[in-house]
Amino acid sequence: MKFTLRILSLVLIGLVLCCSVLADIVILKDGFILQGMVKRESVTEFDPVSKEPVVIPKGFYMVDDGARRIYFNPNLVRTLDKRDSIQEERWIHNKAIYIPGGKGAPPFWAEVEATDWDSKWERTYKYRSPVGVVGVFQHISNLSSYAIRVDATSKFVWSSMYLTQEIGSQKVISLIKSHPDFQNTAKVKPEEMASRRFKLVDFLAQAGWFEDSEKELKSLVKDLPEHKERCDKTQEVIDSLKGRERLEKIKRIIGAGRLAEARKQLDSFPMAEAKDKILTEIQSLQSKLEKALEQFLLAQKNLSYLSSALSEKKSDPILIKAIDILQKIITEESIDRLDAFLSISKQKTNDGTTATLVELEKTASLAISGWVMGNSAADPNPISAKRLWLTRSFIIDFIKAENSTLRKTASDSFLNKYPAAKPEEVGQVLLQTILPTEAKSSGKVFEKELLSGKSRGAKYSMRYPADANPNRLYPLLIVFPGTNESVDSMLEKWAPLADEYGFILLGYHYQIGGVGYAFSEKEHFAILDVLRDARLNSPVDPDKVFLFGYEQGASVAFDIGLSHPDQFAGVIPMSSTVLDIFIEKYWRNGQYLPFYVVNGDRSGDTNLKTRQLFTNWMPRGYPSIWTQYKGRGTEFFRAELPLICDWMRGKSRVFPMNQLGSDGGGSILGNEFQSTRFCDNQFYWIGSETINENRLNYAQSWKPNLQPASFFVKSDVATNNIIIKTYGMKNFYLLFGKNSKGESQIDFDKPVSVTSNLISKWNGKVTPSLDTLMETFLETGDRKNHVYAKVLIKP
Repeated sequence: MKFTLRILSLVLIGLVLCCSVLADIVILKDGFILQGMVKRESVTEFDPVSKEPVVIPKGFYMVDDGARRIYFNPNLVRTLDKRDSIQEERWIHNKAIYIPGGKGAPPFWAEVEATDWDSKWERTYKYRSPVGVVGVFQHISNLSSYAIRVDATSKFVWSSMYLTQEIGSQKVISLIKSHPDFQNTAKVKPEEMASRRFKLVDFLAQAGWFEDSEKELKSLVKDLPEHKERCDKTQEVIDSLKGRERLEKIKRIIGAGRLAEARKQLDSFPMAEAKDKILTEIQSLQSKLEKALEQFLLAQKNLSYLSSALSEKKSDPILIKAIDILQKIITEESIDRLDAFLSISKQKTNDGTTATLVELEKTASLAISGWVMGNSAADPNPISAKRLWLTRSFIIDFIKAENSTLRKTASDSFLNKYPAAKPEEVGQVLLQTILPTEAKSSGKVFEKELLSGKSRGAKYSMRYPADANPNRLYPLLIVFPGTNESVDSMLEKWAPLADEYGFILLGYHYQIGGVGYAFSEKEHFAILDVLRDARLNSPVDPDKVFLFGYEQGASVAFDIGLSHPDQFAGVIPMSSTVLDIFIEKYWRNGQYLPFYVVNGDRSGDTNLKTRQLFTNWMPRGYPSIWTQYKGRGTEFFRAELPLICDWMRGKSRVFPMNQLGSDGGGSILGNEFQSTRFCDNQFYWIGSETINENRLNYAQSWKPNLQPASFFVKSDVATNNIIIKTYGMKNFYLLFGKNSKGESQIDFDKPVSVTSNLISKWNGKVTPSLDTLMETFLETGDRKNHVYAKVLIKP
């Protein structure tokens, strides 16, 4: 959406400047937008006959936006709109640079010192590299509304690119006003001076700094009133841009579940910004939000009346309690689950007749079953409604139970009431069951500690977004900070966007017993246990869990994501420092897991390893993109964060049930899942607890030539045949169940045949088990993907 706004700003400002045009627009299948010049890497070869150089397209496809190269897989593209290159407002500050015998700058590992930019657009810059601390003088030679080019003026031939947003509006304005165009202007004609000032106004608007643009415009019209007509037209353009940006932000707030805040902002929307299409969209959103609020208040009113009426007529206490709880947990966003209830209760209200106890209980049953199972499954049968509600109560008791004895007591009590309880129905109830918790202070970081289990004592910090509702599920972003950076510092960087887009932040203190990440099983178990705890005890959507890491933390994100790809919706490593050992071995495990990789092309060895990773991923259509900043090193690219949020917004975990990987017969052509640690032993619905010792590797004594164990499995639900290829393990197990879309690997009503490595290994009927469903849920905290049966396949 940020790119969309940029496109719009160039179009509208172009109406004033009559010079702005657009670049290519690539829309990926998940809705994410890339903008810039679409290119493909190439090689130059010489024609053997003519001896002329010939440029041959070869390598990655990319979008080049001036500051960055965004590499993408063409198979992920939905539409491509080819356009001319962007022409933006820019300031050139030329300087003759001569570096005799100049060489390329050494790789950039970390910034050491950077002085402020002076009035000559220069600074001193020092960074850490493989050869020690390197210091250079730098000069800004090109400053556009989107990107900035910085050239080294000493020692090295080195240019680097920055997004203008990285510098900030106040510093950019200061730089422009120190440009020769704004200095020594006594002999400049008034018309030329006005043109330069309008150029600054347009520049700031193109950069998205509308308040600064308006401030400069007001100063301009005050000093040059003869240009009032042009100023008025420019103000209209800025108002239009501000209105579009304001509206897009409101849409994001709505997506974050902050409907009251969205209504408030829509009601106070400045009229100058609300014109034409924007006004139409505002009115449409207001109408939808008012209808949702009206339905919500009506549901609250009718549920309150229903509770009182049921109590007065001595109805079943279970129904009364259920209705009382529904009043507390329903939300405006999910009010459509009560459509059947609202429809029948409205009819009774219009009839003006007093409902009988039977009618009241039927109405209550519609509310309960509709809420638990969805409106399409709303059932007026009180017996069914009670069963569903007691199922929900059982799930909550099971989660809260402190030990296996109490969990067994909860299960036995439930099965005594409903001995024929179906795991499938319990799973459906589980989808909608959120553990009742006290609302946490929105916008504040709080710390938690695991009090039990093998990772007891592990600590993590959480932050809920603004106006968080404990009865609504939110995406979760787990962040891993860089070396010498605190978790809270990283959470603070993400906090404003977490509020705007509506996601929970979790920062894990991953440095267990020392400094740095050790790629150890202990760390993996701790991170998965923290994830489990967050899923069980916080309103986390298991289908929308993301990993972000910076520098050393990026290596953590890579390792955890590739080792457990079935747990996450996406991984965002920024400036990773380690891309070998397990990450190098596990690249196939990313075939269903989207990655958004960010680094600088001057980061040295890790940039080369990133290219090698994508050399493996790109031809196979893996769902990942790579953003590479030109001339930059191992840095925190803050301007990338809003774009990452847009990318995350279109993502949900992929959990395939018909096939995992592809069989390459052990060759490089295959896409089998790889494991070389005991903690990386399960992928989606296949796993092994007996990986051969000769397939195991350890970071402290890494064996680069050791081949991991591998998994491939394919299921045909029509025939109930399962074909498996495994290498490097004694036995394996299959987890049968359903994903969040309701898809399954098999038909549970028919026998299943399992063939492993061309040998029939198992035949029989798979019986869904409530114990397996609940114990697996307790182990993972995953309410979206359900396991009904575990089948161990032995040699």
